[in-house]
Amino acid sequence: MKEDISQLKYEQSVSNDLKMNKWVVVGLYSIVAAVATFVHAGFSGWQPIIYKSGAFSELCGPTDDKQEFKVDANTSYMTCGNRDAAVNNLFTLAFFVHFFLSSVSGYVLDTFGEKVCFLSGQIILAGAFLSLAVLKFSYVWYLFFLMLGISADLSFIPLLKISKYFPGQESLIFGILGSARSTGFAVGLLLKCAFFYMYSFKDNEFYILCLIYLCTCSLYAFIVGIFIMPSKKSGHSQLNSEGATGSSNQEKKRNISMMNEMDRIESGDKKSYNNDEGSKFSYKMKALWNHPQKWEYLITVFICSSSMIRFDYFIKTNRSFFIWKDNDLTTIFSLSTVLSFIPTPFFGYLAGKFGSIYSILTNNLFIFLTYLLILFDGYFFRIMAMILFFFYISFVFSCFYCYVDEKYSKQHFGKLCGIMFA
Repeated sequence: MKEDISQLKYEQSVSNDLKMNKWVVVGLYSIVAAVATFVHAGFSGWQPIIYKSGAFSELCGPTDDKQEFKVDANTSYMTCGNRDAAVNNLFTLAFFVHFFLSSVSGYVLDTFGEKVCFLSGQIILAGAFLSLAVLKFSYVWYLFFLMLGISADLSFIPLLKISKYFPGQESLIFGILGSARSTGFAVGLLLKCAFFYMYSFKDNEFYILCLIYLCTCSLYAFIVGIFIMPSKKSGHSQLNSEGATGSSNQEKKRNISMMNEMDRIESGDKKSYNNDEGSKFSYKMKALWNHPQKWEYLITVFICSSSMIRFDYFIKTNRSFFIWKDNDLTTIFSLSTVLSFIPTPFFGYLAGKFGSIYSILTNNLFIFLTYLLILFDGYFFRIMAMILFFFYISFVFSCFYCYVDEKYSKQHFGKLCGIMFA
C-alpha cells in the first residue's frame, strides 16, 4: 500500500481542553516564545556582555597579540585570539546542542505531553541563569550556553501543539509562534543595553540582570506552563482526528480505512507482536524503511541540516562581513535580526496557502543569494545581503515545522521535527 501518509482523515473535532479562548492562549504562548525559548539567538548582544564580565581574559598571555573588541565608539575591551575563540565557541555549543537534542525533545513531547516537556525546558533555562548568577568563573559561560541549548526545543516545540485547535490554520499559527520566537534575538540585545547603559552596572554585576530575568521572564513562563498549558497530551484518537496535511492539502483527505492503515504502518501491528518486543521493533523498522515518503523526508532532513549550518556560520561571523574599511553595519544587522519576526506570519500564511515545500525552496534561494552578495565589497551589496538574510531567518525554522505538520501524522510531530533538526 503506497498511499501518501499525509492524507489522513479529518472529520472528528478536536476536543477543547484549554482553560481560555484559544487566541488568547496563542498570545500568551507568543510572549513565552519571545522571552524564554531562543535566548541564545542574539549572540551579537551576548558577546559584549561576556567581554565586560571579564570572562576568559586569563587566556590572553603577555606574549599574545592583542586586539580590541569594540562595543561602541567609547567602549572597547582588549582581547586575543584564544579569548575570541573561547567566546565564539559558546554560540557554536548552544546551537549544536539545541539541534542535536531536538530528537530528544520530540520524544519527550510525544511521550509525556506538552506540559512536562515545556516545564522541563523551563527548569533547565532557569538553572542556566541561576548558575550564571551564583558561579564566578569563566567557564560557567559554557555551562550557561549548554543549558540554553538544551532548553530551547524542550520549551518551544510544546507551544506548537496549540495548532491542533486551529484546523486549516496550522501554518499561520506556526508563523505567529515562529515570529515571536524570532524576537528571542532581542533578549541578548536588551540585556546588553541594560548592562552597559543603565544604572551604571559594574563589570561583576551581571548577576543582578540574571535575577531580574528569573523574576520576570522565567516566572511568567512557569505560570503559563503550570496553569495554562494542557496537562496531558492528546489521546491517540484525537491526534488521528486532526488534519495531518496542514492547510494546503485539506481537499485531499482520505477515508477512515486509510487512517487505520497509516496507524498500522507508523505504529506497528501491536496485536500481532504484543508479546515479542524484538519482533515489534523489527516490524517498525521495516515499515519505516518501506515508507513511501522515506526519501522525501531524508532529503528534507538534509536540506534542514544544511540550512542550520549556514545560519550558524553567518550569525557567528557577521562581524567579518559587516565591518570592512571604514564601514560598520553590525548594529544595523543586530537590529535586523531582532525585527525578523515581522514577515514570519505572512510566510506562514503563504506556506499554508501554497505548501511548505515552496517556503523551503524560497528560503534556500534567499540564503544562496545572501552568500553570493556578501562576496562583493560594495555597500549596496552588503545591505542587500543583510535584507535577504533578514527574510531568510524570519522563516528558517518554521518552514520545516510547517512541512512536518503538512505531510505527516501529528501523532509523531515531535519525533519527526526532532529528528529533522538533529
